[in-house]
Amino acid sequence: TSGLYEDFFGSKQETSGKSPLEELKANKPDEYNKMIGNIVWKQLKSNNANTWFQYGDNTLLEAIMSLTGTVIIGDLVNDPNSTGTGAKTTPLTTLPGNKITLSDLISGGSVEIYSCDSDTTNCLSAGSSNKAVVLKGIKNQITDMLLGTSSTPGVIYKYATNSGTLTDPEKAFVSNLPGGIGTIVRNLSVLSQDGANL
Repeated sequence: TSGLYEDFFGSKQETSGKSPLEELKANKPDEYNKMIGNIVWKQLKSNNANTWFQYGDNTLLEAIMSLTGTVIIGDLVNDPNSTGTGAKTTPLTTLPGNKITLSDLISGGSVEIYSCDSDTTNCLSAGSSNKAVVLKGIKNQITDMLLGTSSTPGVIYKYATNSGTLTDPEKAFVSNLPGGIGTIVRNLSVLSQDGANL
């Protein structure tokens, strides 16, 4: 078969003496950087998962990563298992999930999660240290959105009194409620604020 010999050996070593990953890192660093990093972290960042919730930030992403687990593809290092000299490898680190539970995300509370430390781009250091945080549960965030807090009125109050406009996060929340629930909340708030607060 034509090309098999060159392709097989080309995949193992380039004529320059460098592996394909070393060549990629040297000649196309942006492409190389897409291939390394914390897989779950990079997907959460690229999909703007921190904006899914009003108070979303990197701590929320670290909490999600602690729930799901992740795989980290590290930067090129000297291969300790190689019999030759100068061989490079990308170390793989697997961090198991279930460090926190779904109940922790819903109810909130004090939990210990994986930490990215200061590397918020690739989060390569996750798993080397943990941090204790107090999560504001999704249940509490929904309650605050509907009923308000001591400093801000909630969606129900705004509907019931026809005062103020909904903020962008409140609009997003109401529009993403399942199957007409937003309409039910609005109609019930107008009819009876006390009934809607239940």
